[in-house]
Amino acid sequence: MCGGAYSHQGKCPAMGKQCTNCQRLNHFAKVCRSAGKPKSGERKVIHAAQTIQQQNEVLDMDDDDQPEGTVYVIHTTQPGNGRGKRIPRCTVKIDGHQVPALIDTGASINIHAQSVFRQLPTRPQLRPTTVQVYAFGSATPIPLAGVFTT
Repeated sequence: MCGGAYSHQGKCPAMGKQCTNCQRLNHFAKVCRSAGKPKSGERKVIHAAQTIQQQNEVLDMDDDDQPEGTVYVIHTTQPGNGRGKRIPRCTVKIDGHQVPALIDTGASINIHAQSVFRQLPTRPQLRPTTVQVYAFGSATPIPLAGVFTT
């Protein structure tokens, strides 16, 4: 994740690069989500760690005027109770129908699950897409079912 325009013509410039903030691969320090380096002489104390796993199912994308970058339709599951973590949610309208959505201000696209798409009373026609979508830090693209315009 380089922080540039989402849909790169080729490989993302950050792929294979090491972050100077957290030393992890595939993103630059300017978009790093880690807490940052401790200041000199300062020790960082971690009281507890929690692993949150996400499983994503992708469905469709939107808008021909944009370079196929706005994606609508991901199913996210969070194993465990997620104590202390509130997941920000909202409701969006797709073709006049209200659909629950997960808010991710760090994401350049939004997607929903096929199950959400199937629940729409009027289903827009899906078209093939060449856009490749990657989960944060992943080198493997998430499979997309297609794109639609409402």
